[in-house]
Amino acid sequence: KNKNMSILDDAVFLLQPTSVKASKIYSTFPTDGTGDFTFTRNAIKNRIAKNGLITKVQANVPSLSYKPISGVSDGCPHIAIEKESTNLITYSDDFSQWTSVGNAVVTNNFITSPDGTKNAAKIVFDGTANARIEIQITSTGEVTQSIYLRTETGTQSVKIGTTSADLSTVTVTTEWQRFTHTSSSGTFPRVLCSDSNTIYISKAQAENKSFATSNIDSSGAATTRITDGPFTSDFASESVTFPANTSTLVLWFSYNGKNGDFFKLLRFEDSAGGNSLRLETYSNNIINIYGDNISASGLITNGFTLNPETLCKIAISYNSTETNVFINGSSVTINAPTGVLNIINKIYNNTTSMNNINIHRAAVFNTVKSDSNLKDLTS
Repeated sequence: KNKNMSILDDAVFLLQPTSVKASKIYSTFPTDGTGDFTFTRNAIKNRIAKNGLITKVQANVPSLSYKPISGVSDGCPHIAIEKESTNLITYSDDFSQWTSVGNAVVTNNFITSPDGTKNAAKIVFDGTANARIEIQITSTGEVTQSIYLRTETGTQSVKIGTTSADLSTVTVTTEWQRFTHTSSSGTFPRVLCSDSNTIYISKAQAENKSFATSNIDSSGAATTRITDGPFTSDFASESVTFPANTSTLVLWFSYNGKNGDFFKLLRFEDSAGGNSLRLETYSNNIINIYGDNISASGLITNGFTLNPETLCKIAISYNSTETNVFINGSSVTINAPTGVLNIINKIYNNTTSMNNINIHRAAVFNTVKSDSNLKDLTS
């Protein structure tokens, strides 16, 4: 880790998300502010705070999230960039509005929820087979239900899903956990328990996606969270000199899931010439780098895959005669560029056909780094 940090001291641009304000994401380098990102989102959004609670961020404030990635929450946040999504459940926390089946008894506002306030409900099941609470939604196609559950004591098997023919059995404990289930269709999100037990419930959500996005509160109607972005960092300045045909790019990223393509989601550009490298993914969730002087099949031979909520560390280093790519500490085979890759002095996204991405670190060097450095920067 110390070796990694000493290499980063040589970067001409470095983003390690630690500080944000309205319309701004601060970078570490350059220190004159030219590398800071501008950002827009004209609406409130929920995020996971450092203390693990769901908290709100105000309009145009970037979502600095501490959601665990790769099963780890080490106190290091990431910038969570998400596409628009709608919570189809009209009452995310008022479970008295849900239908009770089989003697399931609901008491609202009984216990502190994952947002730190006393707005989670208690459900008492008496052992009736297939007892449940459910609510009807308007949904077309694939739908993902997500919900926070915990027990009063011990553990309990509970089923969730949006149709009786396709349910997931989850193990609920005395700690709040967010559970998800995806079906090809369904219009009745439910929580089902055939045993005699008490379950606490909070933050119900259903989205026409293959994965769950950040929490969207609803109270009486389906509710939409708008798209994050665009965001732009142009770190070209008189104090930064970029040698011709020489650059190293480092990106640590993850995503929550994928619908459609990452179409030009994150671009690394020569802001003077307009040439760019682009992180994109197409069919079968294959991720690759595309752009000027790269073949249509992408820079990385056969591309690579990434499981949702898993950290990927990638580095690309090149000059006029050599290009090297490392992923998670190992060199990968590439398709030889058809020309020299562009010199990066701008990073940005656009919102056309975007999906979601979590940015954990981004760095640019104006020197070609050795294989040893690339291994350290992606380990």
